[in-house]
Amino acid sequence: MTTIGTCQPRKTRVRVGPSVRAQVGGFWGAGSNWPKSLLGKAALADGVLVEAADEGIASPRIVIGENRVRVTEYAAKIGAEVYPGITPFNPGMEAEGLVHNQIYIEQKMAQGYQIVDIGPDFPRRVYRGIISINYEMERRITNGYENYVKAFIRTSKTSSIVPEP
Repeated sequence: MTTIGTCQPRKTRVRVGPSVRAQVGGFWGAGSNWPKSLLGKAALADGVLVEAADEGIASPRIVIGENRVRVTEYAAKIGAEVYPGITPFNPGMEAEGLVHNQIYIEQKMAQGYQIVDIGPDFPRRVYRGIISINYEMERRITNGYENYVKAFIRTSKTSSIVPEP
């Protein structure tokens, strides 16, 4: 498990009984599958497993998500990096930008960076009628990455919330 705090924790798994699941499930909703430990607190994972974090070694972080403005604002709040983009970026360079972004993310993963995902920007998707191919690529390449943190809670098929760090 990883946290959005300043340290990368050691992994500690604890099986819990029905009373603890009921308390956590009652607060977040029965069967909640919300993100693991946003700030080092124990969290419900698939309604059965709680993982508690111990402080460990500091881990550099990058933030991914849909909508550069959202990503940059969130990264500033937690002291993380963002994909800097290609400079200068000119119209018609979208394919190069996508490859450049992928290489950047893969390099950060190879360096052990924590990847903090703030998720889709559903209002923007509705307004524009399209999904960001850049964010979809980021999701695909970070799938299964050990140092990935889902920092958003999906509330429906077309909405999510990102708790304040």
